[in-house]
Amino acid sequence: MFAKRVSILTYEGDRSGGDLLQRALLATLNQAGVEVATVVPTVAGYTKQMGITTKYLVEAGGRLPLIVEFIASPDQTERLLPVIRTMAGKRTFTITDVEIDSDPRAS
Repeated sequence: MFAKRVSILTYEGDRSGGDLLQRALLATLNQAGVEVATVVPTVAGYTKQMGITTKYLVEAGGRLPLIVEFIASPDQTERLLPVIRTMAGKRTFTITDVEIDSDPRAS
């Protein structure tokens, strides 16, 4: 089965509609019936706008990057992207074509 993998670079503490952005994104994806979604914490990262962030800088008041990722059908992804983009604002998105090799409900 072919699908799309969408990754969104966010940061700890980012908010959407009064809730943490990653929690709001997961709730939206769940309500839309997306089979697989996850939030991946990181130990370091950077963007040109935010500069380098590491675990050690977070202890001094910085924020670690988080990656929100989901896999959905191409049609589902096309319907969800406008909603997700509105929630996430000017975050970095990557969208990749993937082939699913197993049933995500099996685990």
